[in-house]
Amino acid sequence: MSTETPTQTPEATAPATKSGPESVPYDRFRAILKERDELRATLDAQVNETNTWRERAATADTLAEQLRAAQTQHEAERAAWGTKSAAYQHGVTDSDLVDLALWQYDRLQVEAGAEKPAFGDWLAGLKEQPDAIPTTLAGLKQVWSPPSPAAAPAADPAPQQATPAPQAASPTTGAPVTTARPQPPANAGVVGSTAPPPGSHAPGSISSMSPAQFRAWYKEQTGIE
Repeated sequence: MSTETPTQTPEATAPATKSGPESVPYDRFRAILKERDELRATLDAQVNETNTWRERAATADTLAEQLRAAQTQHEAERAAWGTKSAAYQHGVTDSDLVDLALWQYDRLQVEAGAEKPAFGDWLAGLKEQPDAIPTTLAGLKQVWSPPSPAAAPAADPAPQQATPAPQAASPTTGAPVTTARPQPPANAGVVGSTAPPPGSHAPGSISSMSPAQFRAWYKEQTGIE
């Protein structure tokens, strides 16, 4: 008779149960919170710094644009002054004439392959060849070749003083005798008036009188013998 060995069944084991969450020490928890706050503060500071640099970059771009505009204006003013200086060196100082010359220069046509002359050289060429000056710049001829001033009128000659007639000497004393010229009558020129008869001698005849004639004439004039 055979004997059967009974089969042994393993004993069932209870499934492993999950253990509960591990507890974090309070000090560690506080350290984590502090580190998180520090990271947030650092991030905020970096964001603010980034915004500041962006603003500075925008300001720098604005300043750079303003600088370029100022440089462009400076170059334009420098070129304008160089042009006017060239005109002044050639005697053209009238502002309207300078502007007109610039207008004519800007429309200057040059041959193909030729280089446009500088403004000063162009003016110098016109100055050397007045016939090449265009009609619009006729004022340049008056600047470079002004008309000769009119001759001044001759001054009137100074009036010559009349030379007094020589005085006759008295035959008795030898002193010069002044011949009194007869004054015209008060009513001379009046219609119907009659001039008195002239004296018995003519001016300048005293020198030809004899002593007797002179005494008679002297008595007649003065009443003294």
